[in-house]
Amino acid sequence: MNLATLLVYFDSSPAAKLLRAGNAAFVVSFLHDQFKSKGTISFPESELLAALVTFQGDVQESWPDRMTSPASTYLAEWREQRWIKRSWQDSSQEAMYQLTPAAEQAIEFLDRHHDTQLDFVGTECRLRLVIDTLESLVIGASGDPGVHLDHLRHQRDEIDAEIAQIEADGAVAAYHPARLREQFATAVSLLKQLQGDFRAVEERFRAITQQVQQRQIQGLDSRGGILGGALDAEDELRQDDQGVSFYEFFDFIQSPQQQERLRSIIHQIARIPELRTQTEGLETVRRMKSVLLAEAGKVTHTERRLSSTLRRLLDVRAQRERQR
Repeated sequence: MNLATLLVYFDSSPAAKLLRAGNAAFVVSFLHDQFKSKGTISFPESELLAALVTFQGDVQESWPDRMTSPASTYLAEWREQRWIKRSWQDSSQEAMYQLTPAAEQAIEFLDRHHDTQLDFVGTECRLRLVIDTLESLVIGASGDPGVHLDHLRHQRDEIDAEIAQIEADGAVAAYHPARLREQFATAVSLLKQLQGDFRAVEERFRAITQQVQQRQIQGLDSRGGILGGALDAEDELRQDDQGVSFYEFFDFIQSPQQQERLRSIIHQIARIPELRTQTEGLETVRRMKSVLLAEAGKVTHTERRLSSTLRRLLDVRAQRERQR
């Protein structure tokens, strides 16, 4: 992170421009309420306009000189600034809006800052998470069976000792309420970051599709050249770290066993007395399964559009008809 990189970032990043905008607090508040608080991935244009008009009315009761332009003007401006994105989906008769990766980044930054301002920083929980992750990395990176066996035997010995102690005295060490709330806050924070990550994966698929379509329309390459480039780009996405992680996530979340496990965990979390005051976090967790499935489905829908574009490209008769 050197000075030159920072200068370019603050000059060109839509996320930085959002945080520095004159109406930043109002824009972030509206986008957060509509997309993040409700767990909504995309909005029809008419619904988002109506919600913005209502929001403007509420704002002007306390700040009469703010947010006074027509709602459509703001949507156009936010779209130009790359804070929201407009697209047409196959199942919709009107334009749909969703957050961009830049808006997700800005909202995530403010979410973390808000937690810090509330003097709630899960240091102990995050340290445990870091150590556990690093330990898992060390074990997973080794191809030595002995390393894995030693680790599993160590885990078994710890579990056996804990079972023996509970059987002997019947006592268990439940977490302190502060630790419960700390771990819950960490989990919610990670979940919010995860939801925002989908925008970046989807953008990659969308960019590949647009490149194929533009090269086809402009006639810059042969049909085989366009197809080869698209297939290479798609293979690269599937094989790079971001793509591998997404497809492993997709397989995981699609598993009926994992869905049932997640449903059970969410049900039990909602019954922990020490978390009853964490209403926003509990609502985020409650929507977790449906939101993650919807997010993954939207990414795969974008991928299917890429596949459909490639299939059309392979259709020689359709190509000749377009040329004619």
